[in-house]
Amino acid sequence: MAVVGRNDPCPCGSGRKHKRCCLGAGAAALRLADRLEDRIDELGEQVRQEHWSAWLAEFERNIGPLHRPGVVQAEDVAWLDAWLVCHAPVVEGRTPLDAASEQPSPANAHLAASSIDGWWVRGCGQPLAATHWRFQEPLTLHSRHEPFGALREGALLVARGVHADPGHVALVGRPVVVDDEAIADMLALLHRAPDQALCAALRWPERRTHTADGELVQQRFRRYELADPDAAIELLRTTPAMSEDVDVLTYWDDDVEFKAVNREIPEVEQPPAEPGVVWDLCEEDTDDPPLLGEVTVSREERELALSAPTPRRLERLLATLPAELRDTLGEVTDEHTDLPDVLPRLRRQRMAELVG
Repeated sequence: MAVVGRNDPCPCGSGRKHKRCCLGAGAAALRLADRLEDRIDELGEQVRQEHWSAWLAEFERNIGPLHRPGVVQAEDVAWLDAWLVCHAPVVEGRTPLDAASEQPSPANAHLAASSIDGWWVRGCGQPLAATHWRFQEPLTLHSRHEPFGALREGALLVARGVHADPGHVALVGRPVVVDDEAIADMLALLHRAPDQALCAALRWPERRTHTADGELVQQRFRRYELADPDAAIELLRTTPAMSEDVDVLTYWDDDVEFKAVNREIPEVEQPPAEPGVVWDLCEEDTDDPPLLGEVTVSREERELALSAPTPRRLERLLATLPAELRDTLGEVTDEHTDLPDVLPRLRRQRMAELVG
């Protein structure tokens, strides 16, 4: 964000120079935000030490799903302590902030007065000119942090804030730019359950992967005991639907991997549209030719492993193996499904509960 200079027009829209209008108030708001973030760090550290189990349970329920590549990086998760300190009942049914109110302090009082709120962005400088999402009140937002998401004029911004001086709000932690497709739901959430809005804003958009026939990808794996790996490799090399992948780097030097061609791929079927969800076609179905899955033979482990994007595809992959090879497969030594990083149906249900 560009920083507003001393002699630039004040972002509040008064028409006066910044230094003769809101510069002093802005500096005070930033100092307040710093003090509040320090206090949140203190309370968060204290409660983590004294009430770890309750703290962890609330973190996993509300924030854990965000802590994954592409959504919130590890170094950015800590600032969400602000939500846990102010809203999570982890100290004998009370929030850490409520528990700390027994020892009054200006920082505690300001945190108690803070709330999660939303603003329409009217300019992309620092500080931010904005209007309240509901009351259209012009305000100037002061933050030490760049927001999550692409900041632009007209965007909806969600953050924890506290009024510092008239017309000025100090933001605590990083604000979040709401995805356009989520604005309607987010406005409803700000109206009905604003305490949940910050965590919810970080969950949009959600990326899911699907197969050509419209199934949600849930990678399926299965391993079989194998008496004669070399014989299995020779059989797979003579199977028309199998293509040996000579470029792949396998875990063991003597592993051999095959790709199984999908000869029955339908026209791509898009899953039902859902607000805030972006669908991507899985890699197997974007390959040329499309693939059913992969077969790996391990001489060292004396195993045959199958991998496919869905449980149904894995059964089709098994049927593609030569009958002579299927008849020699031993016991299943491992079978599991890798669910998506975030369970999308549960997350949408959670959003529906919050909104409605």
